[in-house]
This record gives sequence, C-alpha cells and structure tokens, in this order.
Amino acid sequence: MSKINCPICNALITERYLLKHQKTKKCMNLTKNIYGYIYKLFCLDTREMYIGSTTNLKSRILDHKSKCKKNYNSKQIINRGNYIFLILQEGNYINKDHLLAIEDSYIQKLPCINAKRAFTTDNEYNKNFYWNNLELAKKRMKDYKNNNLEKFKINSKISRKKTYEKHRDKYLKQKKEYHEKNKEKLNIKCRNWYQENKDNVSIERKKIKNICECGAVIGYGFNQHLKTKKHFDNLLKLGKLSVD
Repeated sequence: MSKINCPICNALITERYLLKHQKTKKCMNLTKNIYGYIYKLFCLDTREMYIGSTTNLKSRILDHKSKCKKNYNSKQIINRGNYIFLILQEGNYINKDHLLAIEDSYIQKLPCINAKRAFTTDNEYNKNFYWNNLELAKKRMKDYKNNNLEKFKINSKISRKKTYEKHRDKYLKQKKEYHEKNKEKLNIKCRNWYQENKDNVSIERKKIKNICECGAVIGYGFNQHLKTKKHFDNLLKLGKLSVD
C-alpha cells in the first residue's frame, strides 16, 4: 500500500488511513503551538556536550541536577560541576513532536554524548526495530506466513501477474535475446532432458486425445495433423471443404 505524509503533522501514513489518522489526538494536538528551547550542557573540562529540549528552562535545569545521581546521559557533565548552559534555538513550535524533531537534528549534527535520538518517525522506528530484533522479526514473519499460506500463495500469484503485465514487452525482449545468445546450449539441454525422460514423455503423449473437425482422433502432434493429406481428404468427404 502507498504511504503519504499527513498535511497536518507530516507523519508517514498509509493513504487509506489518512482521514482516520487526522482525527487522532496525535495529529490534532499539532494545532496547539508551544514555545520551546533547544539547549546544550557543555563541559569546560572535557568539551563534552549534551543536547536537550524543554518548554520550561528553570524546571529543566533543576531536573538535570536532581537526576545527576542516577544513570542519565548528562550525569557525567553535571557531576564535574564545571559546565555552561547554552540555548541553541528558541521559538514557537507546532507541538512537542516538532520540538523533539528539531532537537534530534542537532543531536545528529553535533558530537554530543546523547545515547538515544530525541525523535523518530513511525517508519524509522519500525525499521530500527526490525534490524535490532532481526531474529524475532524473521520468526514472526515465518509464523504469519505459515498460518496464512493460502493467502500468501494467492497474493504472490496476483503480484507476479501484475508485474509481468506491466513489464511484458521488456521480459519478452530479454527472453528472445537470451535464447539467441544461448541457442546451442538450450538445444543441448532440451535434447538431454528428452533422453532422460523419454519413457515418461511417451506415456504422457499417449494420454492426449484431441478430436479434429475432420473426425480423426489425434494424440500428440495435433498441429501437424492439420497440414496432412488425411485431414483434407476427411474434410472433403464430410463436405466441410470444397474442391474449388
């Protein structure tokens, strides 16, 4: 299914679910602007930096100091006590996700000590989850496929047919070129296969029965029969073919 960006929140959404998504809180909350800050904690001793964002500077600074005894990314900078607090950017943002997205752009550009990204889209999250949990993802896919085998076969057949119809001329051209380049090789392969399966081919040919309009019952070689004298004589006897 094709995915498009939501015109309100820019989230990547499957087209058929766009209207449903625009009614959700996640999308509707984007209409409420917030005033926020992108900041960095810069250590004057080691020149390490931590990037963060907030809508309340005083509260955020106190929050960093209260958490410095725990295992947080900013802990090593705060504990040294020789740092400065700098504002990188401030202004109006569409919502919290917008603020985090701007923070994330700084995290990816600057050599900071942040262990995690501030913001990822649903598409990026799914991609990262897949690669970080590759074995689990493969097992889930395998289980789903085994439980829906008939559905997979039907969808696969439909998909192959659509692809062939779309690129039919290209496939026929490639097939013709390959056959011309490997004519001798293919002929040898066909002859070898026929020699190995001669008995089976003979049995299968005997099973084929075609009734011609001239009344003859023909097995394998029906097209050749249409060119024979016997075929035309039978048509003349039945009055299906005139001498003139």
